[in-house]
Amino acid sequence: MSDDTRAGTKRISVESAEAVLGLHWFVAQDDGLFAEEGLDVQILRPQAPPPLSGDDPRVTDPKLLDAFNYQKLFEEKKCDVYRACEWGQIRRTYESKRGGPIAGKRPTVV
Repeated sequence: MSDDTRAGTKRISVESAEAVLGLHWFVAQDDGLFAEEGLDVQILRPQAPPPLSGDDPRVTDPKLLDAFNYQKLFEEKKCDVYRACEWGQIRRTYESKRGGPIAGKRPTVV
């Protein structure tokens, strides 16, 4: 998790799954924008589970879905920041046992 990696540099880790919701993290890292701001950002990618089968009741009833799905690194205190879609971040924040705040919201599709 977070610690100072070298003088003036702050390390943070972010949980990410797919580029569609985290593209800005990948671009900023590749373009060196984090380093310019004194940040050493680690993007952690959890292992995705197999897709739900068509007869799984979670396909038609979202109340049965875990708000964190396979993205549990933040709850396990293995990363500092999580990203999610608009609804996902609200639900994850509401159901979080760790207590992560919403730092910003942005639309997935513009």
